[in-house]
Amino acid sequence: MNKKSLFVLILSLAAVSLWAHTPMLSIEDNYDGTISVEGAFSNGASMSGMPVLIVDAAKAKGSAKSFDGRKVLFETVFDDLGCVDLLKPDVEKYLVVFDGGPGHTVSMVGPPLADDERESWNELLESMADELGQWKDYLTGKK
Repeated sequence: MNKKSLFVLILSLAAVSLWAHTPMLSIEDNYDGTISVEGAFSNGASMSGMPVLIVDAAKAKGSAKSFDGRKVLFETVFDDLGCVDLLKPDVEKYLVVFDGGPGHTVSMVGPPLADDERESWNELLESMADELGQWKDYLTGKK
C-alpha cells in the first residue's frame, strides 16, 4: 500500500468515527416515587423526541406490548433538553430503555419503589391519572 492510499484510508476512518455516536443514559432517583432520566449521544446530538420506555425486567407473558421480550410498562419521549421525569413502576425490577433503533439502544436497571416513597407515589399516580391513561394500570402492576 502506498503512502497516498494509506493517507486516504486513515482520513476515511477518521471521518467515519467523527460522525459515530453512542447513546448514553443516566437515571437519578428522586426518592419520592419518581426518577429523572437524561439521555444524550456521545457526539452531542439531541435526543429530543426520542422514545424512552420502562419495561418489566421479567420476560413478558401474554399479549401485552413488549420490547425485546419484556412487557412495556410506560412509554414516552425525551423533552427538548433530553430529559424526562417518570413515575417508578410498582414491580420487583424494571429497566429504563432508550430505543434509538438498531445499534442505538441502551438500558439501565431503575431504582426500586421504596416503602417510604409509596405515599407520595400514590398521590402522584392519582394526580396524573388522566395524563397516564392506559399506562396507569401497567405502572401499578394491574396489567
